[in-house]
Amino acid sequence: MSSTEQNDLFNPTNSVPAMTANRSVPTGLEMFRSAQERTQARIRELKTELEHEAKTEKFWANVAEFAEADWHFHLLNLLVKEKPRMDALKKDALDLVVQLEQLRDASQKQGENTLKYFVRFFPEACKTAGIDLDRDCRHPKYTFNERFLTLELNEKKQEAVLTTHEGRIGKKPADIPALIDWLTQERKRLFERPFDGDKLLKAVRKAYKNILKKEKKPDGSSLPIRAVLKRMSGKMDELNIDLAKLCRLSPQPSVDGLCIDFQQSKDADKGMLLWKSTGGYVGFITFRETQKRVGQT
Repeated sequence: MSSTEQNDLFNPTNSVPAMTANRSVPTGLEMFRSAQERTQARIRELKTELEHEAKTEKFWANVAEFAEADWHFHLLNLLVKEKPRMDALKKDALDLVVQLEQLRDASQKQGENTLKYFVRFFPEACKTAGIDLDRDCRHPKYTFNERFLTLELNEKKQEAVLTTHEGRIGKKPADIPALIDWLTQERKRLFERPFDGDKLLKAVRKAYKNILKKEKKPDGSSLPIRAVLKRMSGKMDELNIDLAKLCRLSPQPSVDGLCIDFQQSKDADKGMLLWKSTGGYVGFITFRETQKRVGQT
């Protein structure tokens, strides 16, 4: 490289001007950005319109489904919730409104008949579906599986609430076929899941030991049952049933040479009433050597 070329490399006066110096704004740039912003605004409008149409489609799908299934209370509940939509339809689709109002009136009459004879219709539907009612249950509270499940009818609200020993599962409009489907699903979830006593015991033991370590307590300490179960995976009502099944295993499984020991409590809020239990609420869990275990259920 010649000395002249070397001087050019390091002499600022001979260097190429910076690309950003005196840069001119491309012709039409503001127009392009404005077009982009208009397009973005239109996209937002279309998204809003799409969401609205999706809700409208869901509404008509529900109307058709409930009408076809004779779910009168579901339909009435839907029309109450969708009153603003009904009001809007009166301006644009009066013929549809007329049909909906006729369907509403018919559903109201059928619903009144269902409530009037619920005490007869519901047990018959349960029997047909193979769902056994507890013999001592009475209208409007219907219990199942040794009172673990309770379905209570609220005639004023035209709905039914489903609960377990562990609290409320939910509520639904009081159409009997829908309630039967709901009961079937929940009973399957609760009572027909695979059960492995050894695996469950190990999980309880692990949760128990984790609390002992955190609270610096010795093995064999009594711990609140709900504190232990909250460290385990699974819903509390499912764990309740699993523990009840564990209690009834013979011989009792053990882990680390220890068996689980349940201790009773008079505190209904902090304790747990296990499925099929006849011994009151379980308040605490501990582990004892197998030969020293005194189980309570």
